[in-house]
Amino acid sequence: MSGGIPGVESNGSFEVFLLLLETVHGLIIHVLLIEASRSITIDGFAIHSGASALGDIGIGRNSIDVQLRNLTVDGASGFGIFVFESSQVSLAHVTARNPGFATVGVVDVSDVHIESSLFENSTGAPWHVGLFVVSGHVTIQNTTIRNMQVGIDISRSGSVDIQSFSSYYPVSMPNDVLIESPAGTNFYGVSVGSGSLLNLGAAKLRITNPGQPWGGNTAGVLVSDGGTLSAGANLVISGSQGQGVFVSNNSHASLAGSSITGSGHGGLVVANLSTVAVGAGTNPMTQITGNGTDLFCDSKSVITGGANIANATSVNCGNLLTGDTEPVP
Repeated sequence: MSGGIPGVESNGSFEVFLLLLETVHGLIIHVLLIEASRSITIDGFAIHSGASALGDIGIGRNSIDVQLRNLTVDGASGFGIFVFESSQVSLAHVTARNPGFATVGVVDVSDVHIESSLFENSTGAPWHVGLFVVSGHVTIQNTTIRNMQVGIDISRSGSVDIQSFSSYYPVSMPNDVLIESPAGTNFYGVSVGSGSLLNLGAAKLRITNPGQPWGGNTAGVLVSDGGTLSAGANLVISGSQGQGVFVSNNSHASLAGSSITGSGHGGLVVANLSTVAVGAGTNPMTQITGNGTDLFCDSKSVITGGANIANATSVNCGNLLTGDTEPVP
């Protein structure tokens, strides 16, 4: 931006508003607000907000190709980074810490790519979300989400792809997404609800120490209310204090080569008109082992592909089918 703010670059028409003082009824909207903009790069800033702000950085009004690079974002505002109104954003090498609610929010059919970043709640104190997606879409790789009560929260037809991509930088390996809770304060590694989708592609999702000791529906991955989990060998859940994968309320999950080990309660739990399909053709097979109960389903739910599950010794599921279906003509 000629003669403009250091660290802000643009090769198209744009509007950038620094709302350090502008308020609505005493509420500061964002420390940095980008609206109706094209091809902007924000690079090298440290941005801190107070509790009165909605967010540190807001990007809206159909902004396109906004690139956030090498940023540190923290403070007590609701969101570290908030993307709304059909905007398209790329985050790389961003550290976002200690938000009032969520480090990154993606809503209003916005689309965001995230890589090589850290979203952290340094104390583990409630209630915090790493990535909050409502009717938006996120593709994420090579990122750590730490000590959040919900690592990734997807709802209202939102979707998240755990997927490698080289749109901005060459792919560096490993490109895992790690959701960890060394503080032991996590409830859900990922929550997928209200018709939303979590899809695992060519990047691994590792979830360690999720859930709570009392069990309930706390889990590495909770799929509920018509949600869908599409996971292959790149899903690894270990040491859940609650459940491993909990699928409930007319939801579906597909697993093929996934690993769910060491849960204090259930490994794979399926309830209330829900289904899980465990596919063949992976080596090793799907590992569900070392859990309080490896497999559980209620009388109204079904797990298919039992022949593709290895090492499940504790089973409480009357509707566990060896193959993909009941025998057919």
